[in-house]
Amino acid sequence: MKKIIGLYILILAVAVFFSVNSYTSSRQDLIAEAYEQHLDRIDNIIYTLKVNSDVSFHNEILVPEVLEILSQIKYVDQPTLDRLRAQLYDHMEYAYQNLVEIAEVRQVQFHLPDGTSFLRMHRPGTYGDRLFDIRYSVMLANTLEEPVQGFEEGRIFNGYRFVYPIPYEGRHLGTVEISVSEGALLDSLHHIYGDSYYFMLSTEVIGEKVFEEEKGNYSESPFGEGFALDNGLNNEGFTADNPAVLEMLAADGLGEALAQIEPFSITRQLDGKETIINLIPVENVIGNSVAYIFVASPLPKLAVIRSRMVTVSLLSFLAVTLVFAVLFFIHRRKTWLEQQKRVLEHTVQERTKEIQFSLQKELYIKNVLETVFSVSEHLNVVDKIDSLLSDTCERITLHDFYNFAHVHTFDSKLNELLVSSAVKQDMDTAALDRFYKKLETSPQVQESLATGHILVENDLRSRPCAEYVESFLTDHHIKALVFVPLVSQSDRAPVFGYMVIFTSTTHDLEEERLLFQELGQTISKSILSLKRKEENEQLERERLESYREMLFAMADLIEKRDNYTAGHTRRVSEYAMKIGRAMGLDEQQLSDLNEASMLHDIGKIVTPDSVLLKPGRLTAKEYQLIKDHVIAGAEVLGEIGFFRSLRDIMVYHHEKYDGTGYPKGLTGDAIPLLSRIMAVADSFDAMTTNRIYKKRRTIENALEELTACSGTQFDPRVVGYAVSALKDVTEENSVSQLPVSGSDFERMAYHFKDNTTNLYNKSFLSVFIETEEWRSQICCGMHIALKGFDAYSISAGWETGRTLLAGFASRMEATYPDSFIFRIARSAFVILSREPQDFASFIEAQTAMLEEHGITLTAEAIDLDADGIRERL
Repeated sequence: MKKIIGLYILILAVAVFFSVNSYTSSRQDLIAEAYEQHLDRIDNIIYTLKVNSDVSFHNEILVPEVLEILSQIKYVDQPTLDRLRAQLYDHMEYAYQNLVEIAEVRQVQFHLPDGTSFLRMHRPGTYGDRLFDIRYSVMLANTLEEPVQGFEEGRIFNGYRFVYPIPYEGRHLGTVEISVSEGALLDSLHHIYGDSYYFMLSTEVIGEKVFEEEKGNYSESPFGEGFALDNGLNNEGFTADNPAVLEMLAADGLGEALAQIEPFSITRQLDGKETIINLIPVENVIGNSVAYIFVASPLPKLAVIRSRMVTVSLLSFLAVTLVFAVLFFIHRRKTWLEQQKRVLEHTVQERTKEIQFSLQKELYIKNVLETVFSVSEHLNVVDKIDSLLSDTCERITLHDFYNFAHVHTFDSKLNELLVSSAVKQDMDTAALDRFYKKLETSPQVQESLATGHILVENDLRSRPCAEYVESFLTDHHIKALVFVPLVSQSDRAPVFGYMVIFTSTTHDLEEERLLFQELGQTISKSILSLKRKEENEQLERERLESYREMLFAMADLIEKRDNYTAGHTRRVSEYAMKIGRAMGLDEQQLSDLNEASMLHDIGKIVTPDSVLLKPGRLTAKEYQLIKDHVIAGAEVLGEIGFFRSLRDIMVYHHEKYDGTGYPKGLTGDAIPLLSRIMAVADSFDAMTTNRIYKKRRTIENALEELTACSGTQFDPRVVGYAVSALKDVTEENSVSQLPVSGSDFERMAYHFKDNTTNLYNKSFLSVFIETEEWRSQICCGMHIALKGFDAYSISAGWETGRTLLAGFASRMEATYPDSFIFRIARSAFVILSREPQDFASFIEAQTAMLEEHGITLTAEAIDLDADGIRERL
């Protein structure tokens, strides 16, 4: 009876606790609901202010007169700039006054694209200051060219700012700010909802943002020196004498909330009414809480839930009392029932003994079934043979009586995978191997392997093979062994291994044998299936590697066609990887970027040598052939599924950020990121290597060029990382379009050969003497002209003249085989030699021969360093 009374008191206390707790929870929900209501009110007013601001912007700012004035600012001198400012002020003055009076606008200010203040309508004489550092809204609107709105602290006053970008004929002219004071927001809240709202700003923000001469506009708030009141707002009544302020100042936890500018709400009775008092943080445009709105409002629902708590507590008392009255009656009844229970207990115990054996058997089979099902289910999700085998053994040993499980196969590779599995179960692998060899000699095991039927050995420790693992059997109390053949269904090798299970109980149940027989077949099928899968995957990897080697061989072949491109793909890959790592790309992206860079010019395999190897500037048709190499490369890579992702990177690496590139004219982020990185790396290498008509740039100059083209040709973000990542690369002084061997020279000069004489033409002479590397090798030179050649050709016939000219050229080449010989006019030649030459004897011999045809030979020595010689040649 004492226990019942104690329980009665305990439950009654719990009921009261839950009632009070429910009241507390409902009170917190009500406070949160009231707080959210104030937030909704503020949001509604701000939205109304935004609508007014949007209408003002479109009706008063985005008009031809204003846009025409702003469009001229960028290109005029200071007097004209002042005239435009005055013209803009005169145009906007009437509209501004209307906005101040009707829409409660406090400020309209125009800014240039760099954040410089151009015109403040409220202070037209103050302009020219940069606002990016103190006006995040101005910086965002000019940078993103999108509207920005929100509360923002000012140098003079605070309020909600709506900053709009001003577009005009595809240009960004700057931004305009339409600001509404915080007082307008508070007045609107008061007039619409009736409650008094007050505003206080962090003094830390005032110290950072407000002009020194304007700080006198603020006075200390009732909440101490950490917050101040804007004297321009209607803060009458927001004093330490205000009852709501007094209650808030006395509340626990206020100091911590004020320090972090976090929401803070309390409920108190003021003038006999339940009242909620809120401190609502105000966030600026960058998401920092910098001010509070203070408001106290009635909360009549709180009295309702307090009354409800009292009612519930009373009803709980009555209900608990009634319940325990019933319990007292039950207690009396219990005594009689206990007597009846003792009579039945003996009968139940006897019946339990009869069914206990059957129940244990069912539980054991159920446990075995769960183990087998767990293993079978797991076989459907693993994709590696080693995981399949080790996980299978581990799951089997989760059974209470299965102490050790291991798979032994006649395939040595599979056995190697399972060494860790045996070690994990404290089994010595050498002892296990000797155990298997002895076990396999058993006639019963031989029969099991031959038939594929399961074998159960219930007296394992008496068998000869047990001596090799005796300590393990003893330590784990093992009695029996289950031997499960693994069948491959192959005529030549029907059994490829077996699974051994050591158990601490005997196995005489046919159901268990059938389950393990089925499990063995399932494991066998899974092993063989995964093995075939791995073999197929290996073949696929080898095939892909062959494709990769073939493609890289093609890329190498392309580089060998042109001396300039030698090492180009390696350097582009190196530069691209530096940029990619600086940008934090993951390993897969870096791998794709590297391979795409190595293959980015593979399409040039279809570009004719006459175009690819041409050292001079290309014609429009030749340039189109060069542009087609990205499409050809895409077709090569697109035929191989593995390289299709690389194709998408490679095919767009000549696209430009502003849409003027090829092949599709993509813009901005529509160009794959890795293509944008490769474009920067490719151009950087082109700028830092020598060409015939264009000397290489220094690293510093190349990076400056990348920066200059940022936003037009290149992605600005990629350029930013490239400037940092590539500034310390080593200059490739040895990389040049100039040939480095005789064969390279001839291959390049092929484009400059004269058809008649097979000598170099005048165009190549121009290249030659402008190239310091070649010109510095020349020791001496001779200018030779054949006077009267045209008259001879007319009289003897043009074909005869061509034959004579070709013969003369042939004799010059034979006489001076190591010199450079150019035909610079119809019958004029230049010989440049690395070594001193005897020109006199050749001239004497040729003069006598040519005079027979009425042709006079004239010769003049050439000094390539003489003034005016380049222009004359």
